[in-house]
Amino acid sequence: MLLLPIVLAAYCLPLAQVMWVAGAVGMVAVLLGRLRNLMICCPFRVSWWAVSFPLAASAIAALRFAAAEPGQVTDVIALALLALATITIAGLLIRTLVGLARGELRTLTT
Repeated sequence: MLLLPIVLAAYCLPLAQVMWVAGAVGMVAVLLGRLRNLMICCPFRVSWWAVSFPLAASAIAALRFAAAEPGQVTDVIALALLALATITIAGLLIRTLVGLARGELRTLTT
């Protein structure tokens, strides 16, 4: 009975790592698939900033997981998600400033 938690821990940690990698890769694949047509189909609005929140949250979670479970794979995924979130937020910032300068963001309708 006392060995059960030790045996479960030996199997749960690799399972958690596999689930984390699958979740991170799956989320990025779905998000990027949806974002590729965003600039074509929708005019820029402040609501585009909603894209940055799940990216930033996943980057923070990845960094925490990489700190808790050091390894080359976790580090690469964490840095890739951080880079993606940083580039996205920088692009949104630039696009917001351009929209403000052009006066595109003054009205909420087209």
